[in-house]
Amino acid sequence: MSLNLSRAVATRLCDVIRWLEAGSARAWGAAIRRELDAIDDDGEALSFAVQAFIGMLPIALKARLFGSLLERVRRLTLLLTRPRPLAIACGAGAVLLGLAFMLAADAPRSYGLANLSALIAAVALCRASGVPVPFGRRDPATVALLLAALLFGSTVLGTTVDGITRWVHLGPLAVQPSLILLPALLVTYSYRATATSTAAVLIAVVALAMQPDSAMLGVTALCTGFVAVARKRLATAGVTAAACAALLHTSSLPARLEPAPFVDDVLYAAFEAHL
Repeated sequence: MSLNLSRAVATRLCDVIRWLEAGSARAWGAAIRRELDAIDDDGEALSFAVQAFIGMLPIALKARLFGSLLERVRRLTLLLTRPRPLAIACGAGAVLLGLAFMLAADAPRSYGLANLSALIAAVALCRASGVPVPFGRRDPATVALLLAALLFGSTVLGTTVDGITRWVHLGPLAVQPSLILLPALLVTYSYRATATSTAAVLIAVVALAMQPDSAMLGVTALCTGFVAVARKRLATAGVTAAACAALLHTSSLPARLEPAPFVDDVLYAAFEAHL
């Protein structure tokens, strides 16, 4: 190999090392290049560059491949420390997807306006509240019992349609309390699974079985299952078993309501509209 070619190959190897390195490891590439420039003999320079390349390649690849992954994990962790913006983004994404489906499927305009109004109200409430459940000032068990009582009360006193009681009428609006109360109850239970909060979830399971509402029971079984795995207590396992039993019971019941257009079975409707 000619001397000029040896020097060129050595220089290119150093350039590759510097390109592969990321973050603080780039200083090594710069130091190797300065050391290479200080070697007068082209053959020795090539030998030095090859050895440096072989030695630095695993380090550079590790920094290049795993450095970006760790940075993404760090950013995700920072994002999770600010749950309200994340919740607003997820809610807005879901509503906008629903609006796009309704527009493509020629749904009544009132459906889209109702969803958009709900999103605006939810964002306003989320922005106005400092912390959804201020545990430092209120007992989580008391909050859980209050949420469970409201859910049970809406089941007993709510509007019944074809044997199903899931809604409460607030003027012209029909509200499904389980969509609001149950997520807050499950978050409270996940935060601190005490005997009182466990009893509150059991009350909610009974209320959902009385409605009946298989979808919300499925959410309850999934959430309480995660808590049972994390806590490893007999009580949390019992709550999960109760939720699963109620889910199996309600799933075995015959369907009493026809799917509401643009509200139920939207995934099937979306496939039918676009395929």
